[in-house]
Formats: sequence, C-alpha cells, structure tokens
Amino acid sequence: RRWPVRPLPGAPLPCEGAVGKGAAAEAEEVLRDNVFAEHAALRRELRWRLALPIHRRVGPEATLNTLRYLFYHMRCGIFVAIRRRTVVMFVPFCNRDYRNTWSDQLQMDAAAVKRYYAHKRKSGFREEDVLLDTSRWWANGNIICNEPAQPGEPVRHWADTFFVQLREMLEACCARREVPDCEFFLNKRDFPHLKANVTEPYDFMYDHDDHPLPREKYATYAPVASFFCSSVFADLPFPPTDDWETATGKVYPVMGVDIRAAKKRQAFDVPWAEKKPTGMFRGNATGGGVTPETNQRLRLAKLSKEWSQDPRYNGEGDGSGHPFVDAGVVGWNKRDKKVQGEPMRFIQAKELERSIGRAGRIPMFEQVSNKYLFYVEGHCAAARYASLMVLGCVILKVDSVTKADHLWYFPLLTAFDFATADARGATVTTEDHVVINKDLSNLADAIAWLRAHDDQAERMAANAKDKAERLLGEDGILDYMQLMMWEIAARWDESEGAGEVSEGVADAAAAAAGGAAWRDACGVVDDDW
Repeated sequence: RRWPVRPLPGAPLPCEGAVGKGAAAEAEEVLRDNVFAEHAALRRELRWRLALPIHRRVGPEATLNTLRYLFYHMRCGIFVAIRRRTVVMFVPFCNRDYRNTWSDQLQMDAAAVKRYYAHKRKSGFREEDVLLDTSRWWANGNIICNEPAQPGEPVRHWADTFFVQLREMLEACCARREVPDCEFFLNKRDFPHLKANVTEPYDFMYDHDDHPLPREKYATYAPVASFFCSSVFADLPFPPTDDWETATGKVYPVMGVDIRAAKKRQAFDVPWAEKKPTGMFRGNATGGGVTPETNQRLRLAKLSKEWSQDPRYNGEGDGSGHPFVDAGVVGWNKRDKKVQGEPMRFIQAKELERSIGRAGRIPMFEQVSNKYLFYVEGHCAAARYASLMVLGCVILKVDSVTKADHLWYFPLLTAFDFATADARGATVTTEDHVVINKDLSNLADAIAWLRAHDDQAERMAANAKDKAERLLGEDGILDYMQLMMWEIAARWDESEGAGEVSEGVADAAAAAAGGAAWRDACGVVDDDW
C-alpha cells in the first residue's frame, strides 16, 4: 500500500518530489524569496538539531521509531506527512493504555493517593476522579495528569485543542509556499519531548538531569516539532497556534476566544503619550513552583502588592499617581505539580488569597493603556510573547528559570542593556525589549530608567511592533514553516525510499490513532484525518 488506509479526499499519487541531497540543492533556489533565508541565527536553531546523530539518517525506520517513542513513552503526538504540496496525513494519536516509567519517584501507593486528594479537597479544590494507579498517570511539563474525565463528564483521552489551527497552518503553507515532500511529528504539549542526548525528557520527575531513557531508545528518530523548545532538546521550534491566531485575527474552536483579534487591538489602541508609565501583568499562577520563592508569577504578584504600600513605587512619592507595577494572578492553577527532587504539590490557594490576593482579569487588548507589559514564563515559555509585541508597549522580559524557554522567533529578538546605557552613551536603535533578572532584583531600576528615557522606551515599543508585523504575520509564519520543511527534507536518506508514505508507517500511524473509537473519545469530528 503506497498511501494510508484512509487518504485525504483527492490525495495525489506518490510523487517524485525532491528529497535528500536533491532537496538541499533545490532549497536555496526555492527559498530565495523567503524572509528568513538570510537569518543565520534562525536557521542555526534548526540545523544544529537536525545535525544531531539521531537525525542523520531519516527515513521510514526513523519515523516508526519516533511513533513508538511518542506513543509508548510520551503518550501522544501528531504525525504529519506531506506529499506534492498536500497534507496527506495529519494523524493525532494518544495511548489510552499508557504506562509511565516514573511512578516510583512519586512514592505514593493507592492509600497515599487517597490521602493526598482528601487533603486537596479540604483545601478548597473540587472533587477529582483520579486514577489510583500512579503508573497510569502522565505528565505535561511539570504538571501531573491523572484524571481522564472530571466527575460526570465523558472520558477524553486527549483534548482536541489546537488541531484546527495546526491543520490550517499546514494546509496554508502547502497552498501558498513551495514545499518538499517530508514527514515529521508535532508536539502540542507544554514541554519538548526528545532530548538531544536521548535521555529521559522529564528531568523534573527525578532528582537529577539526564536520567537514562528506559525504553524506546533508538539510534535514529524523525524530527519532532514543538511549540516550546530548549538548548538541550532536539525538538525543532514550531510556531504556537497563538502566533497564528494573532497573525490571522481569527477565532477558532474549541476555545472560541477573540483576545488576539485585530479588531480588538485597533479598537482599544492608546497613543503612547496617553499610556500610564506602569508595568502590567495578568495571568494564571502557572509554573512548576507553588510558592513565591519557586514561582516567578507569584513572586511578581507578591512584589506588586508590597510596592503598592511603598511610596517609592506606588506613585505617591513622585506625585504621579502611577505605580511602578500593577501585577497579579487571576487564577491559582490548582494542578498537581512536580519539580526536580521535590514531591508532588499543589498551590495552597487559601494561604495565597490572604498573602497576595487574586487580581481581576484585564483582557490583553485593554492592557495597552500601560507603557510596559511583563512577559513571565509559566510551565514553559509563554506563547503570549508575539501577542505582546503587536501592542505597542515595552516588553519587560523576565529571565527564564525553565528549560523549555525558547520560541521559534526568539533568535530575532534584541535586548537593550539599560543598566549600562547611560555610561556608554547608548540609545535604542533596533532593540525591542529589556531583560528583567529572574529574581526581579533589577525591576525597580528598569522601570526608573524607562520613565527617565521615555523617548527611548517609545522607540523600543515601536521596534517590537514593527518586527512582529514584518516577521511574525501570516507570511512570516508560513515562510518559517517552509524553511523548516526544506531543512527536514534535506536530511531524508534517499536509500530509505522516496515519494511515498511507507506501508509500515501508514499502518502504524493509523493503529496508533485507534480508529473511530479514539476519534470519538477525543471529540475529533473531521473524518478526513
């Protein structure tokens, strides 16, 4: 069989598309008009990963290895195969019988699990219908998952969020760009999946990094593309669906939110001179830590409350009436969390309500009334960064404390060193953000400098907006995806076969998807997967 069991309607016959060395030779001509063709830093992020030993021989064997790895060890993924500029396979799969290899690290038997969740229930959280067998639990970054369905709800082994956007992004790229035949996997979760040194990807489940991979370890893997990446992972950076929503201004199921709609931004736009010189943040208390000492968002909210009582920072001392910071968490994110060397914990919401308090929600497009907006990571890099860039505000980028700290366009960003700027006589030229220390120790100095150099701050905000509009719009995203596909195709081993999805790969992907029962459980309604 040269095509999957259920190919897309009108799927073309296998083509003799460019692969391997042919793709590498043809790519330079095809990519001549690609906006990122000359961005060496961006290409380097793709190439060093694809040059790893595990990617030097990419073919059907590597694809099958990766399918097994994601299905059995990571639990889920999406297989993508492109032939003659057509998405011939877009196959989300999830292992409903998944068993982890790290349950012993939790040191919790069924009785301990019951005690833990009884305590959590008394702490004000809802009743949870958790699996008592900890070997059946799974993880999403630092978040421990163990509830197939909330009480009274149908079982959904994997939520179908982002499927529509991802499928549209791939089809748009095939329709509007010249792309080669290629195949790879997409990871829509909040943490990269494949370590560069092929060790256990979830270091936080253990008491040290690089725990040996206990299963599905192979010499070769197909590329895995993820929203959130790291310098120690092989996952290729891929545009988050948030970026696509910001670029298109569309509203997508299943969430149906319009916080990134272009009309919203335009309706609430505020001229720079009318913005308040305040740093604004609103967001959930995501992140692996559960205290202000271990969670950057909680730390920022705590600092904001402390400064609200301090005349030096609350606008009373200078008579402006504008505080340095207006930051707060809008939800406690009461998920079970695990950090390296520590037991599983959850946020003590009642204590934090007393010590910090919960802030009211302010939609992102309304936050533009402030001159400075915080970027603070949660479990991983925050997908909101591109949404912040288009708002015409200075981005206060808090330095990372997580491994998954990289988004696909981060090599394009340029920080301004405000701490030494005056001594150097430096002014803002192309810089688009300032960096805040991970412990927030230089935050007061940063706000003070921005206030004292308002024209420089305005230029920095304009730079970020211009960069987003030039490089992170629909065309920029499609150009990057095209670039990624050509880089992947250049690694295809021609001796492994070309121009077809192998019978083994097609059958294995279909089996992993589980047929109609799996699609119904996950709410996938498109019958042309």
